[in-house]
Amino acid sequence: MAALMIQPYFAPEIVKGGAINAKLFDSKTKAALNFYERSGIKNSMRAVYHIGDPYPTIIKYCEGGAGQQNNANPVEFISALAIAHYCGDMVPPGTFGN
Repeated sequence: MAALMIQPYFAPEIVKGGAINAKLFDSKTKAALNFYERSGIKNSMRAVYHIGDPYPTIIKYCEGGAGQQNNANPVEFISALAIAHYCGDMVPPGTFGN
């Protein structure tokens, strides 16, 4: 079993009175990572991938729905590569034509 822990890689514009506050993303991420460390969950993992971006992409503020237009981000691609990396030694040879 593996875990893919995607850390903040985007931040919506700051909107007064908005429900989403990107300034809290880092502290909430640290709290979650601390929980996984203390709980011992990470000890049951064969691999743990931490992926994020120290310079988050600023996106237009939207609380979901049709107005939410998020472009693809390199963090998402790297996350997919992490899954392929983890599964790579479990896939029988020739599965992908190799």
